[in-house]
Amino acid sequence: MKNKTLIGGIVVVLLIIAGAWWAQSTNQQPAPAEDNKIVIAGTMFPIFDIAKNVTPDNVTVKQVLPSGTSPHTFEATPATIADLQDVDVFYAIGHELDNWIVDITKNTGVDVVVVDTNVPLQEFEEDHDEHEDEHKDEHGHEEDEHHDDHDDHADEDHHEEDEHEEADHHDHHHEGVDPHYWLDPENGIIISQTIAEDLQERFPSIAEEVKSNQAIFAKELEAKNVEWLQKVSTLQNKDIVTFHNAFGYFADHFGLDVIATFEPFPGKEPTPNYLKELQDQITEENITSLYIEPQLSTESITAFAKDLNVQLGTLDPIGGGEDIDSYINLIEYNVNTILEKQ
Repeated sequence: MKNKTLIGGIVVVLLIIAGAWWAQSTNQQPAPAEDNKIVIAGTMFPIFDIAKNVTPDNVTVKQVLPSGTSPHTFEATPATIADLQDVDVFYAIGHELDNWIVDITKNTGVDVVVVDTNVPLQEFEEDHDEHEDEHKDEHGHEEDEHHDDHDDHADEDHHEEDEHEEADHHDHHHEGVDPHYWLDPENGIIISQTIAEDLQERFPSIAEEVKSNQAIFAKELEAKNVEWLQKVSTLQNKDIVTFHNAFGYFADHFGLDVIATFEPFPGKEPTPNYLKELQDQITEENITSLYIEPQLSTESITAFAKDLNVQLGTLDPIGGGEDIDSYINLIEYNVNTILEKQ
């Protein structure tokens, strides 16, 4: 009887030791696959949606810039930053448009991949510099020629005023590379390739699915692009005036000509002199439509359009709202807006 009791006690002790060992070893094992889910993010809706199209369903894709917000005015909140702590890689536009991603990721060590690889980038065009020169010429002579001696001081004052206006004008302009390259659908395909190639290298377990998804997305976008180009080719008037200088790639791809912008730089009110030149140009070119953007304040351009008796349309450079819930729908929306308003 004592032997049975002793054996039973030994068995209990062994079971306790075995249980403790199993619990400790389980804690040291990698977390289950579902807890190691891949999480990626796009800084803005177009990049977010392209990334979502090329990834399989078991990958979480996050969007940093809230829909309806301008990247020019966005500031990340602590809640936004906290929500992005599990992101494995960020895909960004670069060229100072989404520089706020640097602050978001500076203490995390997470990679930020700019998706402009193989994209033919463009420089901003500053058309209104030429108009300012023309405006000066319309009033007669050059500032440094044909002056009477007694007008020297007045001319110097006028010249200083012009220099101030010109400096103000330049401060409000975009400079350098135009970062809005996603608005050319051919670049959308290139962006999808860049994201797919990075994902395949970074996460081999999903490489085949990513490759397949990217091919499907590219094929769909190519088919829509043929349709869009055919529609826009029927337009008689291809001159447009946009709210700010965001549609250069879109215009070049579809054979449009952005002859002017309402704001020399997003969020900066145009000067009276700038508006006078723009008004003259709109009248001379027989422009019947101006295009606003849903992410920026439109109060000033609404009054301007009313004074000129021209209609307003909306071109959306970013999308992400209820009516523009995909990258392809973003391009289609803007194409249809041009077709309706031109």
